Amino acid sequence: MHIHQINIHGFKSYANQTHIEPFSPKHNVIVGRNGSGKSNFFSAIRFVLGDDYNHLSQKERSKLLHEGSGSAVMTAYVEIVFDNHDNRFPTDKEFLTLRRSIGNKKDEYSIDHKNATKKDVESMLEVAGFSRANPYYIVKQGMVTELTNKSDQARLELLKDVAGTKVYDERRRESLRIMQETDNKRSKIDELLDGIEGRLQELEQEKEALTVYQSRDRERRALEFTIHNRELNKNQEKLTALESSRQERRDLEEEHDAEYRQREEELDAIDMAIQEGRQRIELLNAEKLQYKSEWEEYMKEKGTLESDIAEIAEGQGAAQQAKVRHEADLRNLQLQIAKNEKDLATITPLYIAKKDEESIVAGWLNEAESQRDRLYDKQGRSARYKSKKERDDFLNAEINKVNMDLGRRKALKMETNESIAELESDIQKLESDIATRRAEIDNYGEHRMSLHTAYQNAKDKKDELQDQKKEIDREFHQVTKAADTSRNELKKAEDNLSRRMAFPQSRGMASVQRILQQGQIEGIHGMVADLFEVDNRYKTAVEVIAGMSLFDWVVDTDQVGAQVIDVLNRTKGGRAKFIALNRITPRNVNLPSASDAVRLMSKIRYDEEYEAVMQHVFGKTIVCPTIEIASQYARTHGVSAVTPEGHTAKRRGELTGGYIDTSKSRLDAVAAVAKWRKEYEAQESKRRDLQRKRDQMEQRITAAVSEEWKAANELRKTENSHGPAKQELRRLESTLQQTKDQLEDRKASIANHDTAVARLDEQLESYEAELQTEFKKALSKEEERQLESLLSTIPDLNRQFSALSAERYKLEGKKTALENQLRTSFYPQLDVLTSREESSQSGASSSTKLQEAQRDLKRALKKVKQVEAHQEETENAIREADEGIKSLEAQMAEKKEDLDRLRRQNKRDREQLAESAKNRKKLSENVKDLQRQIAQLGTLPDDAFEKYQRLNDEQILKRLKTANSELKKLKTVNKKAFEQYNNFTSQRKTLLERRKELDSSQKSIQDLIAVLDQRKDEAIERTFKQVAFEFNRVFEKLVPAGTGKLKIQRRADKEAAIARGEDDDGDVEMGGVDEAEQRRSEVASFVGVGISVSFNSKYDEQQKVAQLSGGQKTLCALALLFAIQLCDPAPFYLFDEIDANLDAQYRTAVAGMIHELANKESDAAPNGEASGSGNKNKGTGGQFICTTFRPEMIHVADKMYGVIYEKKNSRLTVQKREAALKFVDESQEAARVPAR
Repeated sequence: MHIHQINIHGFKSYANQTHIEPFSPKHNVIVGRNGSGKSNFFSAIRFVLGDDYNHLSQKERSKLLHEGSGSAVMTAYVEIVFDNHDNRFPTDKEFLTLRRSIGNKKDEYSIDHKNATKKDVESMLEVAGFSRANPYYIVKQGMVTELTNKSDQARLELLKDVAGTKVYDERRRESLRIMQETDNKRSKIDELLDGIEGRLQELEQEKEALTVYQSRDRERRALEFTIHNRELNKNQEKLTALESSRQERRDLEEEHDAEYRQREEELDAIDMAIQEGRQRIELLNAEKLQYKSEWEEYMKEKGTLESDIAEIAEGQGAAQQAKVRHEADLRNLQLQIAKNEKDLATITPLYIAKKDEESIVAGWLNEAESQRDRLYDKQGRSARYKSKKERDDFLNAEINKVNMDLGRRKALKMETNESIAELESDIQKLESDIATRRAEIDNYGEHRMSLHTAYQNAKDKKDELQDQKKEIDREFHQVTKAADTSRNELKKAEDNLSRRMAFPQSRGMASVQRILQQGQIEGIHGMVADLFEVDNRYKTAVEVIAGMSLFDWVVDTDQVGAQVIDVLNRTKGGRAKFIALNRITPRNVNLPSASDAVRLMSKIRYDEEYEAVMQHVFGKTIVCPTIEIASQYARTHGVSAVTPEGHTAKRRGELTGGYIDTSKSRLDAVAAVAKWRKEYEAQESKRRDLQRKRDQMEQRITAAVSEEWKAANELRKTENSHGPAKQELRRLESTLQQTKDQLEDRKASIANHDTAVARLDEQLESYEAELQTEFKKALSKEEERQLESLLSTIPDLNRQFSALSAERYKLEGKKTALENQLRTSFYPQLDVLTSREESSQSGASSSTKLQEAQRDLKRALKKVKQVEAHQEETENAIREADEGIKSLEAQMAEKKEDLDRLRRQNKRDREQLAESAKNRKKLSENVKDLQRQIAQLGTLPDDAFEKYQRLNDEQILKRLKTANSELKKLKTVNKKAFEQYNNFTSQRKTLLERRKELDSSQKSIQDLIAVLDQRKDEAIERTFKQVAFEFNRVFEKLVPAGTGKLKIQRRADKEAAIARGEDDDGDVEMGGVDEAEQRRSEVASFVGVGISVSFNSKYDEQQKVAQLSGGQKTLCALALLFAIQLCDPAPFYLFDEIDANLDAQYRTAVAGMIHELANKESDAAPNGEASGSGNKNKGTGGQFICTTFRPEMIHVADKMYGVIYEKKNSRLTVQKREAALKFVDESQEAARVPAR
């Protein structure tokens, strides 16, 4: 460990913040002119590490701050950064920063930038090896001279400090102080023991007198107990009998009160039943009027239907006769149509067969004629053309013409095929449409009947829904009237409740109720009055105790209450008080429990969730039968008490009572509001449900009406479209026939095209074959035979074709005649007759209408009967309700008479209970007085309860008088003699034990002092040996030709030398005496440490310090300093110009010594003995930071620094060795010039 870096700011001459480059862990030298700030640099280090700047006054602190030009420095600090790689500071960090800051009003330390105390810093330095007993690891200017001039005795004290004897001396002084205090305590204990012994002798006599007194006193107390106990038993018996009687009266009074409350409840129930009966009569009368209106409506409908039925029946006769005639004509026409259709079905296949046969013969004929014509043409060309070329040119031209004609024919055929395809598609579509139309016409009757049935069903459904809606409307009007009644009653109840409180509270209650109903804020439970139930007997008591707290609102948390208050404030909705369940913590009160003192909490019923609320409101109150008992409990138990009538007694003596009008009960008002609100909400909920049903029924009726309209429209549409449908069918059939005719024409055209194409193909083949033959003037024999065959075949084919054509024309004429007759005559007549049939069907429709009207009439008659039955039921209900009201009014009169009787009985019961309570109070006071007198007798002997029971009262009083007379004679006796004797005996025992402990402590302290003295002597001897050994070794290194020793001085040796008249200081070399002499020596006889040295020879007589020159003295002092540091090494050393008074050779030796100590490990102490710190001699050499004006130390230094002082500010910079030597030379030259 060593100093790594030093930072200074505002300290003495270092005004600005100065960061000094890291120091070498070995030897560092600082040079600078006088007054530049070298000593201030060492002062800065001592400011942090040393004891020179402790307990500074404000003035002394101000002197440490920099004073110069510019702004004033208010604070200063010095920061030392230690290299801690060897972890001598136990922080497990590579570096440790130690800082001290100072100002006019502060002086602070910090370790690693964390605040610390001076003690923390000292402890940290002690752990790292900075011994407070050895202050010579920082050697400032003058310390060497001071050490040089120290006397032998001062050197001995120095060695004692190095040995750490201050610790032993402090512990010895503390032990002597404790021993002196122990002696003082022992003396005081002896004095106290003498006084206690004398007092114990006096108390022995007082104990005897007290024994006699206590015997008489026990007899007196036993006699008094017997007298008081007999009187107490008599009073308790009376009290028990009275309490039994009072309990019987109280039970009877409770029975009468319960009966009274029952009568009241019955009376209220009867009154409510009367009101409900009257409301029911009103509803029944309204219902009666509604049934009457419906009855009139149905009777009107009945008359209308009967008139319609009569009209329909008159028109049915004529319609029936027309229907018979129409059916005969229709049958005849249908037979003719069937015959023609049958004939047409027979002719049509024959016609088609003849036509096909004609087409085949025509094909044969055309082919024969074509071959004939080609042969003729060929024969003509043979005669027409002279050469083959002319013939071929003609043939090629003809081939081209044939090809062109063939292309044209094929194109026409393709167009004709496309037309045929379109016609076939049209025919297929027309046939599908005709089938659809014919099916519609054929199914018209059945379809019309189904549509009519659907229409009738839709109408029935509509009528049924309308009837259901009437029932719902009737119930809706009843519920609406009941809801209006409940709302009016709720308004009355709310007005009645609002009169029980101030207007802001009433408005606030309504606002909070509205918030609760709307569900704006969750967590509102209701008012206190809504959250519990109580019997009528205790209703008045509960109201009196709760007061306006009945209207406090209970909420989950105070946040919920704050939200509601915010809404009230924003809406100007009045005021309200809230009780938050998460905040309320009622205190438990110890209430009395007796038959005449019952907790008010036990008389109310509530949910466990609201236990804290009820405890808060009612938990401190009891219920007593009378105000006298309530007052007594309030005074004796410190609680609030109330009677069932509402009289209260407070613990401070306050009594409140008087008449309370129970008809204006706030609880009743709250209950009424709750009841009518519940009733109104129930009726309103039912009304909303019915309204929803009405809306749904309206929607269903609307849907049913729509369905009825759709069915009627569909029926009407079907009836109106039947005639046009038949016309459309005839049009489609005509179109179909025309399309078929066109298709036949197109097919015939195709056949012609095929024949022409075949002929052209044969002609083309003929021309092409002819081109391949030789040119001849005549036909070949084969061609001639073919020509002859064709000439004979063609006439036969013509005759055959003509016969087939005639037969086809005949069949075609018959077929056309039948088709025209059906299309132009029979089918139109059928349409006319069908239309008449439909007209006759209208007669059937009137029959249907008649059936519908008869069914509607039946339904109307049924409704009339139902309404008449309802009217009768309503009349009966009205009569029953009226009779019930009369019966209830009679019962009410009876109940009122019972209430008057019970009220008088309750008054008598209360008067009897009040009288009984007075007697009970008097007996209770007597009992308490007797119990108090018995309690004042104190603890009684065991036989006091039985000893005097057989004596009568006169004998007991006589003995009591005797006992009191004897006690008067002993009234001066010390009644605490036994107690005092025991106390003094206990004190004596305690003091003896304490004195024994002090004797043992005294011996332990004496033993400790002896051990401390022994260890102190051993430490002094061990330190002297180490320092003497190191001094000899260091001196011989500094002065190789000489030698030096340290000698201990004893008082006896010095006195002996003075007696012999020898000029001797009595110096004895500790290392020169034998072991026997060492054992005989006593450290207490040491009077000093002397130094004897020789600079010229190791064997010449040695000189004392006083005989040496100034430089030699300084060298001796430095040798002693190095010896002390080797015995008690430090991590680093600060030397301020220690070589100033040395000659060149000694400066070189000192520089070499420092260099050697900085670079080498220290040697072990002699005989393997360790120094005061266990590991201090085992580390490497320490770090040295020295200031000098001499070159010798610069030559061996590892790093050089220069102090420069400019503008009243010092700063420290690194310098090279040449620059440092030059600076030293210039300084020495400047010092020699004035000397010359």
